[in-house]
Amino acid sequence: MNRHDAGIVLTRHRDRVDLFADRETFPSREHLDKALARAGHKDLAGDYAAAELRRTTARLQDLAAKIRSATLEERPLGKALAALQDLNGARLRVVGARRDVAQAAGRVYADPAQALRSLLRDSQAPARLRQGEARLYGDLQGRAILGASNRERTKAIHGVPSLTGRLDAYQRAIAGLQAAKQAFRAQAQQLTGPSLLSQPPARTADRTLPGPDPTRALRSRIPTPAQIKHAQARATATLRTLEQASRAAHDAIETAIGRMGKPAVDSALLLLPPKVALPVILAERAVAHAVDRSLDLGLGR
Repeated sequence: MNRHDAGIVLTRHRDRVDLFADRETFPSREHLDKALARAGHKDLAGDYAAAELRRTTARLQDLAAKIRSATLEERPLGKALAALQDLNGARLRVVGARRDVAQAAGRVYADPAQALRSLLRDSQAPARLRQGEARLYGDLQGRAILGASNRERTKAIHGVPSLTGRLDAYQRAIAGLQAAKQAFRAQAQQLTGPSLLSQPPARTADRTLPGPDPTRALRSRIPTPAQIKHAQARATATLRTLEQASRAAHDAIETAIGRMGKPAVDSALLLLPPKVALPVILAERAVAHAVDRSLDLGLGR
């Protein structure tokens, strides 16, 4: 467009005329006025293609910056979700290990429920069982008459080593659970996205305290698993959308290159900054490779 063409198209209406311009090409009214007021001359098709190439390249650079930002936001969320999955797995292992201890205690003690509570409360229980102190945690099954154990008592004594091994596994599961909790807490505390910091500040329930509880305040800053999952899903969706838009921009660059031809593209590259010219160079090579491939297959240009 120039002032001659603008004068024609803006004076052919009877009642009113509406002018529409995209904001990427004309960021402000000043840019639009300059375009419509420039001197008239015969434009070449390559000029329009070059302008389209510049706009598309600028859009690609903007998308690349947004993709980097979205990736930086999604990465800690993914790590936090992985830590959460590890925590859930550790919890399941503790449940399974406790069930195994309960089954082993049922083969040793006359009152397995009471013995189980005593065994789980004592961190030294495996060592005491190895020292032959199984009776500290309850009466064994069966009876011993005149120093001779009946069949049930013998079976209970033989079950003590299995119970000891199950207790060792349970304590290892507990240690793994504590480590998983700390790892998840450390990952969750690193999340600083706005969607995760929208929680209201913690308030002290007991007004008689001189100040807020620092432990409770720390817990309030840690996002919940539901918040992490929601934020991660949103960040992933945003990243996928940006990647699709970036692929579309790449396709548009290749289309513009095809319209301009290699000599015009080489001239346009001299006017572009190196960072902006790089994706154009890559797209030009892709187009050249596709053309050469089609010639090899006998498809023609």
